[in-house]
Amino acid sequence: MIHRLQFGDILQVKSGKKAGRWYCKAKIPAEYRDAYKDSQATAWLGSGSLADAKALFPTVKEKEQQKFLAKVAKHDPLLVAAERLYDALFSNSDDITGKKLPVSQWYPAPISKEELANLKRFTRDPSTERTEFNRIVQTLRNEVFKVLYAEYDDSLAIKVSDNSFSAAKGIMLDMDASAASKEKASDTLDAVATNADIGFELSAPRYANWRPLGWLAQFKTQLLSEGNTDLQVQRDIELLYALGGSSSTFDAVNKRDQINDAYKEFVDQHDQKLGTKIVTGKSYSDAMSEWALRQENPELGVKRLKTRGEYINSQKMFLKVFGDLDVSEITKAHGTQFIEYLESERKAANGTITKHLSGVRAPLARAVQLNWIADDPLFGLQVAKRGVAKKKTETWKVSDIHRLLQQSLPKDIRMLLQILICTGFRLEEGAALEWKDVKVSNSGVRHFDLFDLNKKLKTEHAQRHVPIHHQLYPFLTAYGAEEGKQGQLFNFKRDKDGKCVKAATKALDPYIKAARFDNGVFVKHLKTHGLRGTFTTACYSAGINDSMRRFLGGWRQLGDDKTYLHPDLDAENEMLQKINFDHICCA
Repeated sequence: MIHRLQFGDILQVKSGKKAGRWYCKAKIPAEYRDAYKDSQATAWLGSGSLADAKALFPTVKEKEQQKFLAKVAKHDPLLVAAERLYDALFSNSDDITGKKLPVSQWYPAPISKEELANLKRFTRDPSTERTEFNRIVQTLRNEVFKVLYAEYDDSLAIKVSDNSFSAAKGIMLDMDASAASKEKASDTLDAVATNADIGFELSAPRYANWRPLGWLAQFKTQLLSEGNTDLQVQRDIELLYALGGSSSTFDAVNKRDQINDAYKEFVDQHDQKLGTKIVTGKSYSDAMSEWALRQENPELGVKRLKTRGEYINSQKMFLKVFGDLDVSEITKAHGTQFIEYLESERKAANGTITKHLSGVRAPLARAVQLNWIADDPLFGLQVAKRGVAKKKTETWKVSDIHRLLQQSLPKDIRMLLQILICTGFRLEEGAALEWKDVKVSNSGVRHFDLFDLNKKLKTEHAQRHVPIHHQLYPFLTAYGAEEGKQGQLFNFKRDKDGKCVKAATKALDPYIKAARFDNGVFVKHLKTHGLRGTFTTACYSAGINDSMRRFLGGWRQLGDDKTYLHPDLDAENEMLQKINFDHICCA
């Protein structure tokens, strides 16, 4: 078994810059010190009370253990992979009674975790050590095979309960006994039948209801591509089970994919240990070149130039960290180490890490298409809670908008902010407005027209008409009289993709940051995008229904009848004019 860090007592720093902080240390075995690059591991537990430090200790200890494993993986990666596979196969699972039980209590593991340490004694010569090495490898493979491919027929349990016990009850009722005795015997048989059902189910393989490989990943990918959050995805899956769409649990479906991922890593490390790993002869830079060539074909749904540049930057960073590996040699361990590099060296936020991984994986996806490798080795890499936590963007209140607009603002910045407040536009939509987009409908409704095909909008739903509020129109008219109603409303520089949001963000940034403070005291983390939430809330308060709010905000419609819904500019204008935007008048 891989060494587990054994931490000592919780202590407190008495002097220096870290005085008052709680910590505890664990010794690193001599054999791992070169890989770990230290003789001790330190778990820092904050500067609160001792009780706080003790409460935090289990979480920090596990984090340090994972950090240790990641570092020593280079020292003995096969042993690390074997333990991860063991944990995936024999970790806690739900039994038929709904209780959380260690699998070993009702489906014993054929080997112990301690036996895995024998994988370190690998030799090519015929010996007891080689026999033991092969036994452990084959045992793990057999367990994976059972989990991933075997089937379970639960008809036996049904047959015993429904037939055998029913027959026994019939015979008992025909016997010469008192009614009370018969009733007591009947209740006893019912209890025995119930226990037998549970007993048969508990003795059944734990993979009884697990779904095919990759089922969860594919389903989650589809939901995420439609704009759902991770929490919404899990709730959707749980709802599917509640409605009878599946007989297995969320954890059970997920477990099968976890085992498959762990097994692929184990096989990869085993093949490297034996020297039988196949090298394709195609490097990561080769895959980068093939991906870049594909980006030159507009018919293939290529990335925007800005995104393409970001992806290339991420790929070069991956090359800098690991060198130009053969694509067949890249494993999930490289992905984990890349995340740690982004965390430690770049101090990257979670969203930035996710974006970099998308860029790194793009050439690997191309390598799969070209049959250079069978699967993307970084697929399913967990990034949740990695990196610096993203600061929540908060909704603006009227008092916040007052702080924003009471600043000494350039007239174009003030006009743009007033438009964002009264329309709920994304910054990229408001910043790109042209005077020809200000129109009047046949029924006399003044509105912004975002159907211009030359605009680079976020989604197809962003193409829409948005009424101009009566309190905004005088400011817009006065601004036009000064600037002249020709070309763009705002002269922000456009990038290679024809978008001007980057320049607009830079221009607005100092005023947005200033609005986060009131007389030098921090109030809340405000961003331009939060004005969309404020606008949506104002629509809700005015009684505007969800479908209309989605048309106004440029979001996709929800529900079964979404294909039959169409925007109604007159109705939207009538409802929008009910909102009070007095707060855009402050200066």
